[in-house]
Amino acid sequence: SGDSGMPEVVGDPLGEVARTFQELGVCVVQQCAKIRQS
Repeated sequence: SGDSGMPEVVGDPLGEVARTFQELGVCVVQQCAKIRQS
């Protein structure tokens, strides 16, 4: 147990954690676009 030193998204780029970060990134971009339009 413990930290392997490798980020989760590097070790499993198609895994659940990587997918969650991808979805978060999409949401951030969408919100930034909304702010720029107002």
